[in-house]
Amino acid sequence: LGTIITPDYDLRYNLPKSIICKIPIIGEIWKLIWWPYCNILKHRSVISHSFLLSTILRMLYISLWIAVPLYLVIGNDIFYINVSKEYLFLLAFTWCLQDTTHLVLDKKWGFK
Repeated sequence: LGTIITPDYDLRYNLPKSIICKIPIIGEIWKLIWWPYCNILKHRSVISHSFLLSTILRMLYISLWIAVPLYLVIGNDIFYINVSKEYLFLLAFTWCLQDTTHLVLDKKWGFK
């Protein structure tokens, strides 16, 4: 997941380097999805590069891009989609772990 959704999506030049961006059409849509995030947040701001807060923000951001179109297509039936709590916890935990590793390595090597 860290290679697809990274804390560095607040950098314009990072969007095309993402693995998913190399897939035709899907890559262009992916860049469009993250373009507002990139333009609103400053790189390494407290919001984009902080423990838990930035991960939760990106989770909510991408969830809206998934939930709203699903709601428009299937309506209220979206509330009946059953995703296991264990899966969601594992997804959130590994995403937080990846982001934390990113932040620690940024500080250790002084990346800017």
